[in-house]
Amino acid sequence: MPKSRKQSKEYRWEVLDGLLSQGVPLTQNQIFDEYEQKELVAKENVGFLPSFQKDIALFKDTLEKSGKPGMLVVNRVKDGDNRYRTYYYKEKGFTILPILTGGMSDSEYRHLVSAINKLKETVSDETFEEVLFAIRSRVESDYQKGPIYVDYEDNRRLKGREYRPLFYRAMLEKQVLHIHYKTFRGEELEYDFHPYLLKQYNERWFAFGWSEPYGPYTSVPLDRLEMRPEMTGNFTEERPEDYMEYFKMRVGVSNNLGAEREHTIILSIHNIEAWGRIITKPLHSSQKTLTIFEEGKQDGIVCIKVYPNKELLSRILSLGEDILVEDSEASHVFREKLIEMVKKISGQYTQR
Repeated sequence: MPKSRKQSKEYRWEVLDGLLSQGVPLTQNQIFDEYEQKELVAKENVGFLPSFQKDIALFKDTLEKSGKPGMLVVNRVKDGDNRYRTYYYKEKGFTILPILTGGMSDSEYRHLVSAINKLKETVSDETFEEVLFAIRSRVESDYQKGPIYVDYEDNRRLKGREYRPLFYRAMLEKQVLHIHYKTFRGEELEYDFHPYLLKQYNERWFAFGWSEPYGPYTSVPLDRLEMRPEMTGNFTEERPEDYMEYFKMRVGVSNNLGAEREHTIILSIHNIEAWGRIITKPLHSSQKTLTIFEEGKQDGIVCIKVYPNKELLSRILSLGEDILVEDSEASHVFREKLIEMVKKISGQYTQR
């Protein structure tokens, strides 16, 4: 006879994870009291203790392997003649479930491959090839299924990565998320957030959406969240029709460097390798080639039309002395900021 959900280990993990995520030290008896209320175990069921101990051991081992040692705190407490242990997550609101349940059985893998193959009957060959590559190669890499043909460079220890499914579900279900956010400067922010978009840049994940204090392009870096956001109810769709245009006009995700309009920035490239990199990986989707590089004869010249920001500065600096931002009325302010940054970098080395 099949087990009910309340008899499953997955439900047991879910309940235990929810208790630990409160960030409050709980004794084994307190945890078992919660188990009993949720009809997970009866008090007289002393045989449940080994399962609890195995779950705690599994949680600790999983967290260590995923780069979060010490997240599960187990303290020994002495109170007179009584000795007991308490359990909690060091980071309130943390959840292990996305990590713990991230495995895939061979049977599940075969069903997934079968489902992907069925798509071939309903979509174009080009779309099918993209889906096949995107899903199957990722699954093979993430879950070690079969030979690894694609090696993804993905930082699985990145803080906040586990919140992506929550934000995605909130967007699909039109739910508001209550955000607790802490900047790198230590400023703590708290507000209701209406998520519209998840965006990855430079291996970090960002959510964009509407908030009362910051408007429709509020940025929430997932690695800055202090705790797991909570869904607080339905939201009214305030996403502008041209929402994606905001991102098409800039490199990366940060706001503009004081620019109120797009600027045409002209760049000269002096080195064949730098030219190869900038042609095969354009700085921006608007990039156009004005002059083709010819070694020993002329520089390569490209132009981009963007709202200048910090990410663009970083991309240009990464090419070092092989690139020059040409001076013009449109790019003068950006060029001056770049010169100022170069001087500061140089000063840090020449003053030592």
